[in-house]
Amino acid sequence: MALPVHPPAMGGKTAWGVSEVFSRPTDDPEELMKMQKLQSEFSQREQERLNRLKDMDEQASGILEARRAKRNQFQMGVTQGVDDFKKKQDDILKRMAEEKEQKRARRRLEKGKSSVKKKKQKNKSSKGKEKKRKLKRKGKKMSSSSSSSSSSGSSSEDSSESSSPSSVSFPKKRKTDHKTRQVQKRDRVEEEPVMVAVIDDGAKRRADEAKAREREVRRKAQEELAAWQAETKRKEAEAEVRRKEEAQRKEEEREAEARRKTLELEARREADEAEALRKKAEVESRKELFQTDALLRRQVPKRADESAKIAGGYRERQHVMAAQDITIRGNLVVLARTAGIVLGPAETDPIGRIAVEFVKRQDGGVACLNVVPKEIMKG
Repeated sequence: MALPVHPPAMGGKTAWGVSEVFSRPTDDPEELMKMQKLQSEFSQREQERLNRLKDMDEQASGILEARRAKRNQFQMGVTQGVDDFKKKQDDILKRMAEEKEQKRARRRLEKGKSSVKKKKQKNKSSKGKEKKRKLKRKGKKMSSSSSSSSSSGSSSEDSSESSSPSSVSFPKKRKTDHKTRQVQKRDRVEEEPVMVAVIDDGAKRRADEAKAREREVRRKAQEELAAWQAETKRKEAEAEVRRKEEAQRKEEEREAEARRKTLELEARREADEAEALRKKAEVESRKELFQTDALLRRQVPKRADESAKIAGGYRERQHVMAAQDITIRGNLVVLARTAGIVLGPAETDPIGRIAVEFVKRQDGGVACLNVVPKEIMKG
């Protein structure tokens, strides 16, 4: 049994140039099941993709309507929230400056504490060294005094003399040490304000530098904000100009289209009228070509009614009869009751006489006669 297999890796049913793959009885069943599973999964994915495309196609009209409504409701205006943005930027800069100042103050305090500790340690070490020196000096003096007292044991006077200088010199040295300590203490007291003043000067200088940097940052931020506002206004002005130009162009296009349509309608109407007149003329000419005597007789009254009135109330092409015998210089020309047709007003007297063409004249003539209204009557 051969089964067509279309693995997704080969493109499936939608791939171009892919020949069908059939399974053989010698193929591995597990491989066939795997291929069939892949084929079913691919078919399912393909169906889902087609369903998604169908849904998107159905929603396309709604998306277009929503975009069109949004475009119609769009109004070009000034950008909102500029003041809030500026206030927010100022607050951010202010907080940054405060944090920097706090960090600098903490550093100054830590540096001051460390310097005080170092000074105390230095003072302690200097005091210890001074004490060691003093003790060393005292030991040397004591040893020298004892040797001098033992060597001068010959006389009490000498011993008293030798002891008196030693007893006198010891208080002097102690007094000298006390004075030295007072001088060192006074020097330290004088140095401390100097160090404090130096620290204060450094802190003040750093604070001034921080303020200057803060002013520089704020100035740059204000310049950037002003540039942004100017750029926004420029873009809005350009957009307004473009919008007006587009509206004017569309209005001109609408007017040109309206004029073109009006001209086309007029030309079409004139062409239709000319075509109607041409067709009517063709019909009339065709009718005249195939007119019979009966038709002419039926049309004569109608044409006579349509034509202008002549003397006596008669009309052109109207049928009349001679009301009496008509003579010319005593010669009989037309017998009474002879039929005729009104041709129109007489050329010699259009107001008082009528040109009539009688069917038969007694004198054998063929010309029309100019008669007065009383000589004829309606036939």
